[in-house]
Amino acid sequence: MIRKWQNRFSEIYASIRTDGSFVQNSLLMFSSSGASIAIQFGFAFILSRIYSEGDYGIFQVFNSYVAILGSIVTLNYNQAFVLPREERQFVALFQLTLKISFFLCFLITLFSLVGGQWVLGLMHHEEVGAWIYLVGPTCLFVALDRIVMGMGVRQKAFKKITIWSPVSTFISKIFNVAYGSVNASPSGLIITNILSFAIETVLYIKYVTKDVWKTFKLKVTKSELREVALEYKTFPLYIFPGNLINTVSNYLPPVMLATLGYGFDMVGFYGYALIILELPIRLMGSGVSSVFLPKATDILADRPHELGPATWRVFKNMMFLSVGAVAFIYVVGEPLYSFCFSERWAPAGRLAEILTIYYFFRLVSTPLSILFNVLRREKEFLAFQAGLLVIRVASLVVGSAYTSDFFELMEIFSIANAVAYFGMCVWIFAMVKIPMVKAIVFTLVCGIGIFASGWLLKAWIFG
Repeated sequence: MIRKWQNRFSEIYASIRTDGSFVQNSLLMFSSSGASIAIQFGFAFILSRIYSEGDYGIFQVFNSYVAILGSIVTLNYNQAFVLPREERQFVALFQLTLKISFFLCFLITLFSLVGGQWVLGLMHHEEVGAWIYLVGPTCLFVALDRIVMGMGVRQKAFKKITIWSPVSTFISKIFNVAYGSVNASPSGLIITNILSFAIETVLYIKYVTKDVWKTFKLKVTKSELREVALEYKTFPLYIFPGNLINTVSNYLPPVMLATLGYGFDMVGFYGYALIILELPIRLMGSGVSSVFLPKATDILADRPHELGPATWRVFKNMMFLSVGAVAFIYVVGEPLYSFCFSERWAPAGRLAEILTIYYFFRLVSTPLSILFNVLRREKEFLAFQAGLLVIRVASLVVGSAYTSDFFELMEIFSIANAVAYFGMCVWIFAMVKIPMVKAIVFTLVCGIGIFASGWLLKAWIFG
């Protein structure tokens, strides 16, 4: 057994040291994300003492508009950049994506100029003001950032991405602090958000990707553009709707909270609560997913009968890994936020405690969701995403009719999301033929046990 593990570690170490290997590239991308997250988290200590919860609330609403509309402008053609075998075909795909992005961003800008204030009035977002006119241009920066990043991935420039992506984050955060020190207002957060995409795009063009301008200037015929549009039509037809629904689902709560009358301060608390809650999702969830995806694919091809047991092992490991992070935030979220971000952010900590039940089930289910792709059941995952969006909207609308208390509304929202992600776990158990009764009982007992123990510990510590 010891020799077996030694051999396994030797294989992993060799893969890490092998240039261009999957393990090395995955580790590099994980390191880049981890470094960027660490920088953002470190600056959160400073920024929380510069900008108010109302500033963050207005920024959250503006950013939600940008995120939702920004997810539209490339039609997800940028995700197909790694597929063309011939460079000429890639050039056509690159220019097609650019043309679509510029055209759609122009339409968004035109609409915001004509009807932006009407939309803000309809949604009760008047505090966003003239910033609505910059949604279209910001979406263009988002598109350019994704396009050059897709080009960098195609060229396998993972080492350069690992260096320059955190550098971009650091530069934008320094500007955020400097601007806020002079003018602490939503403008500092919004301008920094726009600059972050612009800075990363410039750094990628200069230091990460090769031949961007050459690719841009090459002559491409209309027939070539039409051919690649049809060749990769699955991306706008099938992948795009799912990504759009997922983006709307994630960014709709800040928009709806302000619309339902809970105020921009509460929206700011919601955004700051997610700063810590999103960390394990972005680190553990995505990291485990990148490892489980190729493993599950190999198992399905060679030993399909082992996919269920392998999935069950990953699920139990995620349960084990999630306990510490979730229980810690659930017990000391409010005092933790008070200590880290100052006393005025204590409500964000209380909100983080409430949302832990939702994030627990989301965290344990995130790596398993790749099985929808492995088993070629993307339509079912799209149905889940659509259902999740409906559940989130319904929980906020019905909850706001039931209570005017923001934290009670968030309890309803958290429980509704937890039920949805628990349902996805059960769905996946059925797909890979894990014994249902055992799986459901194990999941419920663990979930209830964690939060019951946390509640008792909290009562014992704080009285």
